[in-house]
Amino acid sequence: MIYIKKCIVTIVNKEYLEIFNKFLYFYSKNCLFDLIVYTVNFDNCFKNTEKIKYIPFYDSNLIEYEFNKNNEYIKNFSDQYKYVVALKPKIINQSLLLNYDCFLYLDADCIATPYLNKYYSEFNDISQKYPLCPVYKDDFMIYNGYGNPFQQDGTINLQYTIEGNLFDYFKISQNRSAYRHTYAYVYNKNCKTFFEKAFLILSDLNLFKDYNKYFPLLDETVFNFLFWTHDFKKSLGIFPFVDMYLNFKDLQNFENFINKNKIACLHAKFHKKTFDSSILSDFTEIDHEKYYLLEKLYTTSKGFDLYYNFTVYNEFIVFNFLFLEDKIFSIYIINDLSTFLYKSYNQNYVKNIPYFISVPYHKNAKIELIFLNEKDSIVYSINETFNN
Repeated sequence: MIYIKKCIVTIVNKEYLEIFNKFLYFYSKNCLFDLIVYTVNFDNCFKNTEKIKYIPFYDSNLIEYEFNKNNEYIKNFSDQYKYVVALKPKIINQSLLLNYDCFLYLDADCIATPYLNKYYSEFNDISQKYPLCPVYKDDFMIYNGYGNPFQQDGTINLQYTIEGNLFDYFKISQNRSAYRHTYAYVYNKNCKTFFEKAFLILSDLNLFKDYNKYFPLLDETVFNFLFWTHDFKKSLGIFPFVDMYLNFKDLQNFENFINKNKIACLHAKFHKKTFDSSILSDFTEIDHEKYYLLEKLYTTSKGFDLYYNFTVYNEFIVFNFLFLEDKIFSIYIINDLSTFLYKSYNQNYVKNIPYFISVPYHKNAKIELIFLNEKDSIVYSINETFNN
């Protein structure tokens, strides 16, 4: 079995720092994978840790606008916001130089749930030459009243879709498959050419000057254009990533929905006022109450106070553990012949600190992990089968 080294990647500018702090909070509680953070045109105040690395990214057009309040791409705050989003494929391509095999990109306004570790641990497809994205619930994206292809006579005119003008510009017919989001996607080092093509379109000055016409949703419009042009059909499906403006009037139904579908990541801008990036003049106030409710759901015990994943490396299975509270546990790892592969007795485990245990790997191995409290009562029992 080949060991696949994985990380999570996000991008933040200084206007998004408050939202990013929420992202970071849920990451620290719910994720075991390394996090790479690209900070766009500001000196970040964060320090690198064992798990989190901050990488500065500076762009000359943003610098010129900051000092002169004018640039060929950027004339106002809304242009600046759009331009930063358009930089995403260029920044993502830089991440391919890092020592990882598989990357999960998440927008800085995403929230990781405890299901993310298991989902990403089990994702092992690094052969694709394009990013794998979540699928939108409908066939067409209608945004701020634009993109509706349905005519009064019941026919569909693809020229009126969000992507129609971009297809017309390149004189290409639309051969659509599923519409996909770009707030989250899994990618690998084979995706370099795809990201280069995306940025080439997004950085075309003639197109960017009229971005609301050619790519109103920026990288998302361009990614779908490239998916359909090259007949790239594979995706992450509708679940486990969900894009939603959340209604918290019925919290129990919301929690049931997340647990039933094992939602790994929520993408939602929780603002007290309507967020409309097409007429953006400033970032609106964050609704802290909604984040607080999510903290109660996803950072307390509720059956999620033990998080773990595993990798196979050099003929060993390496288990990673993290607890949300300080624990005293004995841990047994046994195989299907009841042979002990690992034992520890009443050890102290500090909350939010990753721990690693390795045992020999054997094909078709069946392994049970048992966690016992100080009274030798079983608290958790986890069974894993390794078929490869």
